[in-house]
Amino acid sequence: MKALNRILQALILFLYFVKEFVKSCLLVARDCLRAQPRLAPVIVTMPLESRNPGEIFLLANMITLTPGTMTLDVAEDLSSLTIHTIYGEDPEAVVADLKSGMEAMVRKVFR
Repeated sequence: MKALNRILQALILFLYFVKEFVKSCLLVARDCLRAQPRLAPVIVTMPLESRNPGEIFLLANMITLTPGTMTLDVAEDLSSLTIHTIYGEDPEAVVADLKSGMEAMVRKVFR
């Protein structure tokens, strides 16, 4: 039963990532075509709930694979990620969105 739940959570995470990937591709493409792109680049630090290297590896790579964002660093004690985004008008909202979205879903796959 637990294996089936993990498979289901992994499928949900995959579909969520595809949705976020497509949305980000469209946003970046839109700004590439605009005469006045709406960019607000910022570097944020996102505290992590987990210290599991597998979870952090997956999360950091999903962030980097999403257009407009890139993981720059993982803290030595695995307590946080340093992330660059080109859409950081509200840095706290960027962190909150990543924590409630990608991080929460990655954690469900590993639980």
